Amino acid sequence: AEAIEALKRTRYSVILLDLMMPVVDGFAVLEWLQSSGILTPVVVVTAAGARKIQDLNPYRVKLVLTKPFEIHELTDAVVAICEVQDLGNLAEGA
Repeated sequence: AEAIEALKRTRYSVILLDLMMPVVDGFAVLEWLQSSGILTPVVVVTAAGARKIQDLNPYRVKLVLTKPFEIHELTDAVVAICEVQDLGNLAEGA
């Protein structure tokens, strides 16, 4: 619920989203993003199994990282997304 409220107030360059969150899960956030027309790239981090990951297909998810993952995998993904979006100044600070 806090993620959706934050997304209503602030525009982000990249969204890092866990699927398993209290109150409102990551799928509900993805549904809200889709219904709101927000096209911000999403990187999902999850410990969920392959079945849950397949459920991500209808959404605009750029990358899925399964836990545990190496931090460089996450930072490399964020930098690459920022570079594609021409946000080089953000990528340099990652």
